[in-house]
Amino acid sequence: VPQFFHDLRGSTNGVTIGNSIWFICHIVSYEDRRYYYHCVVVLDRDSLALKSYTPLWSFEKEKVEYTLGFIYFEETDQLMISYSTMDKTSKYMLLPKSVFDDMMISL
Repeated sequence: VPQFFHDLRGSTNGVTIGNSIWFICHIVSYEDRRYYYHCVVVLDRDSLALKSYTPLWSFEKEKVEYTLGFIYFEETDQLMISYSTMDKTSKYMLLPKSVFDDMMISL
């Protein structure tokens, strides 16, 4: 696995998509305060081997962002993600799965 996975922490439940399980994870960078960066990690459903992952990204470029909820809608091929910013908001986004497909780094 890539070296930065050593610092990767789990955030969301796993979501089954085809023969894969998708997770959103995060890394915390401790600078003048906490900064959160996210990564989608895709595992093989049967072997749990790492298949692909995205580069690090953020929701709104806020310092503190956290996500817990992750849902896949197969009929529309969309993902819903719930998240917060600065530990004081509750938000969600609905986006096509292709947004992450286009970012994936395959192994």
